Amino acid sequence: MEQKQGNARLVLKFVRESPLSRAELSRKTGLTRAAITGIVDSLVSEGLLREGTTEKTSMGRRPTMLELVPEAYYSVGIDIARDGVRLCVLDFTMQAVFERFWGNEIESETVLFEMGETVRTLKKQYRFLGAGVVSPGPVDSVNGKILEPDGLDAWHNFSIDKLSGLLELDVILQKDTAALAIAEKRFIGADKSFLVLLADHGLGSGFIYKGELFESAFGFGSEIGHISIDLNGEKCSCGNRGCAELYASIPSALKAARAFKPDIIWSELAQSDDDRYRKILKKQAEALALVCVNAINMLEPEVIVLEGDLCLGYELFKENIESIISERCFTKAGRGVKIISSVLGQNARAFSAANLVYEKYFGR
Repeated sequence: MEQKQGNARLVLKFVRESPLSRAELSRKTGLTRAAITGIVDSLVSEGLLREGTTEKTSMGRRPTMLELVPEAYYSVGIDIARDGVRLCVLDFTMQAVFERFWGNEIESETVLFEMGETVRTLKKQYRFLGAGVVSPGPVDSVNGKILEPDGLDAWHNFSIDKLSGLLELDVILQKDTAALAIAEKRFIGADKSFLVLLADHGLGSGFIYKGELFESAFGFGSEIGHISIDLNGEKCSCGNRGCAELYASIPSALKAARAFKPDIIWSELAQSDDDRYRKILKKQAEALALVCVNAINMLEPEVIVLEGDLCLGYELFKENIESIISERCFTKAGRGVKIISSVLGQNARAFSAANLVYEKYFGR
């Protein structure tokens, strides 16, 4: 029975990546055509798979492609961030069907109550597999607890057991950058090693090594923002001196830019052609590059992905970071590491939270 369920999940996993014919599924899974036929028929009858387009070929019978049924299951994604809490619902094909946002001026108890009411109401319409929650680190993903992230005092030591009871769903907790890295894996490659960098209030990262998320035994993951890049630098809230996030975060760049324009916002700064602002961004890029050099020398990622607000200034960051990497990395392979922009788009963290549920379901 377990083997049969495992084979069914394997078929769903491959179809999730792209629509496939029965013959292609047989080749990819190593299962016989007869076995694939039985599994596919069962998944179609359960409402998880359906026959989609007919693939054109130069000769012979044209195979029918199989695809996931969007309405088969849904997952909830919750992003607990410093500007507020965002909830989204994704269908089985990762398309958003519902979104709601609570600003940080709303008390956490009110947010929790309204989230519970919202999801319980949505249950009348959607069949949920579970919910994923992401938060800035540090979080204890093993024991399901948000620890003490800067700027999130209302959520310190919050246990997701409470949220699970309110939503009446199984809940998974993960650090935001780790969840983003897991979500990026679908687009970069299942067996690749890569690093994601997220700069907002601080500087965070998630590292995928040969297709698997790197985490410590306690589930804390990597805190790359607290690598010291200036031994004599200012003191960080963590107790260290010269931490990278003091120079590479969004607030640090805005602080410098507001000497020229007190009300400037990040989107304006990141896309400005003003030489004064571009000089600030280049200095921020240099700090990010030093982090990347250290990461490449230690971890050997094949690619580094810029996430979130860094994508607004992507071309400038890419040019400056790659230039410093090519000069300073220890190995030839390291000097060739490419900087790319995230493809996850707006609300990426809530999206990546909902994706955690599907990653568990598909057995990754």
